[in-house]
Amino acid sequence: MTTLKAMTASLALLVGASTLGLGQASAAPQGNLNANAPGSNVELVQMKKWKYDRKRHGERRSKRDRDHRFSFGGFWYAAPFWGFTTAPLYRDRLSCWAARRIVDRRYDRVRTIECNGRIYTFAAVNHRGKHVRVSVNSNTGAYWRS
Repeated sequence: MTTLKAMTASLALLVGASTLGLGQASAAPQGNLNANAPGSNVELVQMKKWKYDRKRHGERRSKRDRDHRFSFGGFWYAAPFWGFTTAPLYRDRLSCWAARRIVDRRYDRVRTIECNGRIYTFAAVNHRGKHVRVSVNSNTGAYWRS
């Protein structure tokens, strides 16, 4: 048992001595880092100024209206792209109530036909008075007439 302890101690001493011979490791910050020096691995990151992009951020208006209810940077947007979503989500899907609200914005007298699965179906009346069926994708919120 004592020989085992002596061997472990000598092995630890040997490993410790060999690591000291290789060099020192320090957590202290380096002195002057010059990013412009040739062969430097330091990369300077520049903050980009935020710029409006219609494809990414959607339509924006200077005044609030029925569809554009979220304000950011002096303009009104239909959906808040900077954080939360307007529709209450259930397991990353629209609820039946949220899908019905989407249809209710464009159609009158909306009735729920089916709210199971990926596609929700509603009966509604369009602006010309014609009865139509509207389907809503519960994952994306896209809707179409069927």
